[in-house]
Amino acid sequence: MSEHALQLADAVQLRRLSVSGLRRKSVGGQIDTGTFSTSDVDVVCDGGGTGSDYYPELCSQFEELNRLWQAEDPCDVTLKAGIVEIDAHRKVLSAYSPYFRAMFASGLSESLQDEVELQHIDGSALEAVIIFAYTGRLTLNQDNVQQLLEVSSLLYLDNITRECCRFLVNALDPVNSLGIARFADTYCCPYLLEIAERFTRLHFSEVAAGEEFLETSAPSLLKLLSSDSLFATDEEEIFKIATAWIVHDPTERTRHLPAIKETLQLPPDLCRPNSAVIAINPLEERSRPFHCNGSSRRHYLRDTLLISGGLTPQGDRLNIMETYNAATDRWLQLDVPTLPGQKSGHCSAVLNGFLYVSGGTDGKLNFSSVHRFDPLAKVWSQGTASMSSSRTYHGMVAVNGFLYALGGVNNDCDCLSSVERYDPVRNTWHTAPSMLSKRCGLGVAAVNGVIYVCGGSDGTFKLNTVERLDLRYQKWEMLSPMVLPRFGLGCCCLNGFLYAIGGNKQDPASCERMDLKTHVWEQVPPMSSPRPHGSVHATERHGRLYVVGGSDRNENVTLEAFEPDRQTWHPRTALSSPNRIDASVAVLRL
Repeated sequence: MSEHALQLADAVQLRRLSVSGLRRKSVGGQIDTGTFSTSDVDVVCDGGGTGSDYYPELCSQFEELNRLWQAEDPCDVTLKAGIVEIDAHRKVLSAYSPYFRAMFASGLSESLQDEVELQHIDGSALEAVIIFAYTGRLTLNQDNVQQLLEVSSLLYLDNITRECCRFLVNALDPVNSLGIARFADTYCCPYLLEIAERFTRLHFSEVAAGEEFLETSAPSLLKLLSSDSLFATDEEEIFKIATAWIVHDPTERTRHLPAIKETLQLPPDLCRPNSAVIAINPLEERSRPFHCNGSSRRHYLRDTLLISGGLTPQGDRLNIMETYNAATDRWLQLDVPTLPGQKSGHCSAVLNGFLYVSGGTDGKLNFSSVHRFDPLAKVWSQGTASMSSSRTYHGMVAVNGFLYALGGVNNDCDCLSSVERYDPVRNTWHTAPSMLSKRCGLGVAAVNGVIYVCGGSDGTFKLNTVERLDLRYQKWEMLSPMVLPRFGLGCCCLNGFLYAIGGNKQDPASCERMDLKTHVWEQVPPMSSPRPHGSVHATERHGRLYVVGGSDRNENVTLEAFEPDRQTWHPRTALSSPNRIDASVAVLRL
């Protein structure tokens, strides 16, 4: 046997032992798939359905491969996993999987056998990935995603591993995030692990309320408690969460008290030996007191309305970012690195806890660049892929684990109908179905896997038309038009309605909404402030609709909140630059 063949044989054997160990390690640590709210996902090679568009260059070959496979001639190997047997072709398997390539080229006994038995593999999952090799189609759901990820990890099927990770990211929930993180760590899925751990920090108090949290390991708990940023009310809440974890198994967990104490930063009134909180708590240990300095180094995350960039009445473009605190009704300028570049006409959206800012203009050029802000590290990261087209006055929305950029104006001053989709797993943009109309200054909203676009301009006329893209079918369709044409409007989906806010100079405070079931539009009470100019932004937060921007440059306008149940608007505090227009707005846990 050649040296190369020996290396291949060793690689196969090592992989077998590795996955066998992973299987044993993961016993008892299965993901609670019953908590998933994610629908079935059809993964297809050509980007149809709701799946991903990897390997498009191979799409034309799948039909022929499938015909070859269905004919069962000349199949030259049978794979066995449990009671499942699958006939296949060695060359197809070798081209498809580095694992099989190593197996059949290494001189191992399997390379000469007509039947190859694979240990520690789920038979139905193996059958599914082999079918994908011949057809380019695979359906992911809560019942098979864990087994498919295990099999794709063994067989080095990076494409399927990537889609399983995306499915699990979309399924993240406070009830299952810790289990998904453990699973990602077990099967060496760094992207899934990063996002699951971020999710846990961004939803810490919600995660801690679940039963899964009480079963988490001491190292995982200490890693969480050592975080500089957590979603919690204050350090006392974190203290009580740590206490509940210990009380769940005091005999085993009391020994972790010293390490836990090192992570907590309680204020002095909770650190006194006679404190009511300390006295009734098993964390009391006089010899190792809590760190008490009156102020915690930890940052407590909140859902925050964030506005970035924009244009002043004097024509100056800004790079500042401001946040609105609903509890105090105050705007504050973020004490973090500013928006990369002074720009207006850009868009913001939040995906996997990151803020993405796309496109925009500096008055000379329209940009295709995309920047990503990490609210935990409070930094703008480098290397996010640019869109294929420059866009300003476009729309952007996060749906099903992707970002969609829609319409806008490019550097040739063309109004666009094109749509592109960003894949954060691959850090790439791909073409998506184009809208039926060219649109800039459009309003965009999404709910339940459906993207809605309203109004805008086609470059000549203001529009009142509305269309939607159902991602299950990848096809745009026209819906009932709005009562008024609107440009630079704000759109938001809330409680079964699509709201269209502002953007009409003849009736600048007007609002309307469409019932998402009947597609019938109706007027809603007008805003307190007229907003005739473009760049009205509407977003939902805690069951309320918040609207900012759209000033006519002659009158200061405030933030407004709309209560759907009461059908009333409530003015809030104005921005430090209340006449700012063409900014971008998003709700970010910050």
